[in-house]
Amino acid sequence: MSVNDQLLQHLLNTLSADNNLRTDSEHYLNDLIDKQPASLTNLLDLATDSSIPFQIRLVAATFVKNKVKGSWFINGATNKYMKIQEIPQSVKDEIKNKLIETLLKVSPFQHQALFKQILNCIEVVLRLDQSWSNRLYEISQDLLQSSGNDISKLYISLSLVYHIAKKHCFDSDRTLIETISEKQFPLYEQMFSGNFSAIKDPSTASVFYLILKIYKFCTFLQLPKYLTHDLNNLQKWCKYQLEIIKLEVTFPDGDDEDDGPGAHDHVIKKCQKWAFANFYRLKRRHARENNKLLNSQVVSVLISQFIPQIVTEYLSLTGRRFTDICYYYLIAFLTDCITTDPIYQQYIKSNVKPILGSIIVPRLSCTDAKIDTFEDDPVEYLRRYVDSAAVSVDFKSAESSANEFVFMLCRLHLQDVAQDFFSVVQQIFQEKNNNLYRVEAGLKLLNNSWVQMSASNPQMDQAFRFFILPQLQDSNHKWLQTVACETIAEINHQFKDMSLLNEVSSVVNGLIGSSSEFMALQLEGINALNSLCAMPPVRQQTSQSITKVIELLLHLNSQYEMELASDLMDNFVLKFAKELEPFALQLSKSLNDQFLQGAQELVSVMGSSGRDDYEKEAQLAQSLRTLTTMVLSMNSQKSTTSNMVSTFEPSVSFILDNAMIAFLTEAMDLLETTNFILKSLTPETWKIYETVLDSFENYGYEYFDNYGPYFQTVINYGFHNVGIDSDSHVQRALNLLLNFYRNANEDEEMLEFVFDLTMLIVLNCNNTETIIMPLLKPVFKSLSTLSIDVLRVYLRLFIALMMKRPDLISQLTDNDAHTLTQFIEVWFGNSDEQLTTVFDLKLEILGLITLLEAQLPELDRVKETMLRKLMELIEKLPAAIDKRVKLLKMENEGKLDESDLQKGQEVEFDIDDDEYAELNVDTPLDNVNVLEEFKKFVQENQVQMGQLKQ
Repeated sequence: MSVNDQLLQHLLNTLSADNNLRTDSEHYLNDLIDKQPASLTNLLDLATDSSIPFQIRLVAATFVKNKVKGSWFINGATNKYMKIQEIPQSVKDEIKNKLIETLLKVSPFQHQALFKQILNCIEVVLRLDQSWSNRLYEISQDLLQSSGNDISKLYISLSLVYHIAKKHCFDSDRTLIETISEKQFPLYEQMFSGNFSAIKDPSTASVFYLILKIYKFCTFLQLPKYLTHDLNNLQKWCKYQLEIIKLEVTFPDGDDEDDGPGAHDHVIKKCQKWAFANFYRLKRRHARENNKLLNSQVVSVLISQFIPQIVTEYLSLTGRRFTDICYYYLIAFLTDCITTDPIYQQYIKSNVKPILGSIIVPRLSCTDAKIDTFEDDPVEYLRRYVDSAAVSVDFKSAESSANEFVFMLCRLHLQDVAQDFFSVVQQIFQEKNNNLYRVEAGLKLLNNSWVQMSASNPQMDQAFRFFILPQLQDSNHKWLQTVACETIAEINHQFKDMSLLNEVSSVVNGLIGSSSEFMALQLEGINALNSLCAMPPVRQQTSQSITKVIELLLHLNSQYEMELASDLMDNFVLKFAKELEPFALQLSKSLNDQFLQGAQELVSVMGSSGRDDYEKEAQLAQSLRTLTTMVLSMNSQKSTTSNMVSTFEPSVSFILDNAMIAFLTEAMDLLETTNFILKSLTPETWKIYETVLDSFENYGYEYFDNYGPYFQTVINYGFHNVGIDSDSHVQRALNLLLNFYRNANEDEEMLEFVFDLTMLIVLNCNNTETIIMPLLKPVFKSLSTLSIDVLRVYLRLFIALMMKRPDLISQLTDNDAHTLTQFIEVWFGNSDEQLTTVFDLKLEILGLITLLEAQLPELDRVKETMLRKLMELIEKLPAAIDKRVKLLKMENEGKLDESDLQKGQEVEFDIDDDEYAELNVDTPLDNVNVLEEFKKFVQENQVQMGQLKQ
């Protein structure tokens, strides 16, 4: 058997149903490619051999693509074995030439799957080898010029340009993008001009589709000079894309998805998608008022001429059908116009009624397919229509953009459009018998406008009774009751009419108890109840049956693994902690069992397929957060918390033992919270501590920031007054820190981790002298190389040491007065900027008192400076304490939130990250009365203080 025959046989075997035969041949082929990279060219030859069955040719191309993808470039930081697997440069040059040669031999239309594999391989090389871009562009130019009537050549040329534009669209150097625009766009315009009748041919439609994608990437970040220097060119492209949008396409009845009845319609729909998307980007990115990065003259013309023309064309599309994604971009474009006042005033404000009636309401209305999903697959119904935005930030649907349009319109301009808006809403509910599906749209219009309406109309109970309650009571249409429950959950209405509230809660509770056949309705009913519990009467009523609600949520969570069920459980636990505390152990065990089952399934799936299940991860992570909420809120008796540890320990150990990084943050947060509530470590939590240390030593170096807060609680509550040299727990922690410090390589975050935990050990433990030589002295001497970002924790560490053990200073400094005074100077010079929290000030005051009382000869020269610094810190302390008290009060009242700080909301005083981080953290100095210590010092050192006053 020849080499090629042998190669063909192994390629054929990879398609075999015999698992052993298939695996052996895959191993042979991978081993051959690894040892002889030049064999890749042989595989490419086979891929174009028409005498070979197509499926084998496709397999050959796939093996080439996979090898190129994995071994074209391997980072030099990886191990030597992996680096050896990189394809040699001489072979790379040969492969690049061979890929182009192969691409030209494969028809993009007759052998589309094979063509895509080769093209994908070229894309991989282009992404990893930027020097190839210019050469590829030259090849594409040659193909374009020689294509004549050969549409395959034209398609290949455009495919190469498309990938080049995609690769370089984010480059700061715009040379290549500008070249494509300047040289290629005029040629594309010729293809567009007068050729729209030819688009009925699928091949021609595919060419137009590629041109639109090239245009997308050439205009993605900024408009090229070809379009801005002569806006007539931009006008042409707008015209072409509007022509594409106007093309008639066919749809199966009731189907707005991309897959039409034929290839021709399918490609045209894709062309329309990118025409709509390009217009949206033109408005969103390139027609922004007051954006200094944009050319103001171009922006002005876009807003005054181009955007109005597009809006006018869009408004003329009433009654036309497009795919769901087309409607997404169309509506997103109109939504962005709402924020541009000239366009809103002239084109949106006066057309609110037709826009709502013809474009928005149909997108928000129910459909047969939606009801089928509701009845047959409730999990998919909730995932697609309720939780979709939470599952994926990038989720795009016409419904989501329609909701956003209504929300923005009402938030910014409700007073302008109130009459037209309410007219549409009222008509929808009045015509319920004629068009039931539109009632869902009516509820969504109310949902997105309720907050704004409530602000201007205090009589919203009447609107609730007229519009929402009838749908909630419509037992003939369970899907409509579900939407009504979702609306109640979303709007958080504050009822004034208690009889109405009682009627609504009665119906909601009835739905929860009687809708087991309709899971989505039952879960949304609980969601509505959660919202209604903001009203005291409903909360009081629900408190008597909260255990049944939790049991139902546990059942739903176990059976369907819905994130919404986990979220609701967390909310109810927080609201009804007192009522649920007697059942804490049972609830904790149930959550642990559910998590373990789901986590084991996740490990099994990832092991067999290598794929992540992000929805399942999100649901399981919420279960851990619910456990944390229980620990925080159900702690009237320490025994409850202590016993809960035994119930969730299996979940935590499973996460750590199996390196389930997706849950590491939640697991460590749970353990940190547990220690914080217990204020001590129990035999069970010490056992967990050992498991945590094992995980940190095995893989935790890369995720050390997740471990830090937990280790702080272990040191504060478990190491207090423990001898360093006599406690195995402390010794293990110190060995971990020492090894971590040796591997830090001056990484600022790693050093901060070590210094912070070491400071807590110094403040809590005895026999600190045992760590002077191996850890503290090397760290102390590193001052000259430290970054300013690490200086704060460095200063805190050694101030703590000097406060706790002044007798060790001489060992630390080798009795060098200059070294010690240099540290004091650095400390005092950075104190105002670096040490600002209450803990910092207390630490400094106690450190200075200790140093002054020690009467070290090395510090005689700076004693007066130290005394003055002490007085300055004492004066600062009351204001710092008062600020901390106010911050805690604000946080307890819900007025202080980390997200608020990030948004830059104004508060009555500045808040830095250190102050915020230490608000709810116990420290070893919390119970030290610094002012009493200062008074004692003054009484015992009246002579020194008197001299200072003089």
